[in-house]
Amino acid sequence: MKLSTLTILIAALFSAPHAFADSAARPSGPSMNMDVAKTTTQEVQDDALKQLASSEFFAKRPGASARSAQAVADSNTLVEALKSNAEKTWILGSVTQMLSNTSHATPAAQIFIAQKVNGQWQLGLFGSASFRTLLEQIPTNIVSKEEKENFSFSMSNQRSNMGSGDTGLSLPWQDNVGWMWSGIHGSGGETRPYNSLDFYTLDGRGQVLAPGAGRIYKSCERNGSGLVTLVHENGFTTSYYHMVNLTSLTNGMPIQKGTYLGQIGNGLPCGGSTTGPHVHMEIIKNNAQYPVNGLLLGGWRFYDGASAYRGTAINNGRSVSAPGYLINYGASNQSPPNPGINPGINPGINQAAPITNAGITALIRVPVNVRMSPNVNSHSFGTLQAGYAVGLLCYGYGGYVNGQNQVSNRWYKIMGTSESWISEIGLGGQAPAVAACATNNDNNNHPYNNNNPYNNNPYNNPYTNNSYYASVPGMSPGTSLGPTPGTYLPSTY
Repeated sequence: MKLSTLTILIAALFSAPHAFADSAARPSGPSMNMDVAKTTTQEVQDDALKQLASSEFFAKRPGASARSAQAVADSNTLVEALKSNAEKTWILGSVTQMLSNTSHATPAAQIFIAQKVNGQWQLGLFGSASFRTLLEQIPTNIVSKEEKENFSFSMSNQRSNMGSGDTGLSLPWQDNVGWMWSGIHGSGGETRPYNSLDFYTLDGRGQVLAPGAGRIYKSCERNGSGLVTLVHENGFTTSYYHMVNLTSLTNGMPIQKGTYLGQIGNGLPCGGSTTGPHVHMEIIKNNAQYPVNGLLLGGWRFYDGASAYRGTAINNGRSVSAPGYLINYGASNQSPPNPGINPGINPGINQAAPITNAGITALIRVPVNVRMSPNVNSHSFGTLQAGYAVGLLCYGYGGYVNGQNQVSNRWYKIMGTSESWISEIGLGGQAPAVAACATNNDNNNHPYNNNNPYNNNPYNNPYTNNSYYASVPGMSPGTSLGPTPGTYLPSTY
């Protein structure tokens, strides 16, 4: 999946399917094999079922036709049994579209229920009338009563404020923390409907969390990556791709808002491609790709742009164009934190630093590396190219950097993650008037405070004087000032 601001390419790894324990209640005491559900995910070997599941997937899944031409040309399908009885006459399974490693599309997966009667398979994809019928009949030791209720409620579309576009869902990371987003697009990139969003952090290590309650299902799970689908209680289904270090939760288990799903990455277990670590999120409703345009997620209402990977997110009149920096305000249209109260964010590598009125905007004039600490020997997250806008929080002193026309040991802490620094050299001799960072007053005048560097920096309202969305020559109004990583190329600095 395209991520326009990053260019790291990591190859996909493949391994055997993942084994898991059934979350449904097991019968107590002695039982015959026919009463015990097989709970190991296995690739379906029955050719008739594989053919039926694949044909149903392409023929009946709304939106599949938008990418079916490419799918037929460069991919096949993986049909898996997630749960079954011993005789394999009842199966809760998934059919996944597998892609080549040159495809820019994102694989799609569909949950199904199948029953074999007199040697013939009957199958229903999630959301269909056939699925509803089979859902009522499948034994509860395969699909528990509670899991059946979740499927049924999700298909009933019972959400009173659906007409307002309120999904009741958060953004897929920690509340009151900011990540970058890179625009609205289709699951095939340029294909419509635009039902997809890409999110990432500058360090490439953010934890993806469930945006709402529901049940979890995983397809083509390999080497800690997979295609994760959440069937929510509110009628929406969301899916996630490219994650690594997936949760150990097994298929059908309940999840709550904030449940850990995985870590952003470059995972490609079902094929496709990526240009950098991120999570690809899709919105689905009644088995159809559902347009993001007009939807409310994490307190932001999203609107399409003129083309894919563009768009605007609006919260209480504040507009952030893609690519940009979004704070997750949680489910529904929650207000930003009280400007007079420090929300108690404990900065960490995967968390966003509190934004203050001291932050200003600057343009990168010389390519410069973004580093974990103010020293050229510290870890580099990547390079900001000339012309990018960056938000500066404060300055400090660290290792000396030799530029073409300047030598400096001044460094700037930038917005986006709690510990991201750039050398003053990257600003081309400019010296923005930002405050000094908190310091531990050691002999090297190192600006890093081993406690909380923001303890003496009140969490003021970042929108009071519009400093966070200030105007910069060459930037359109509303452009996020969060760090926008450029192409990952070697840099002198």
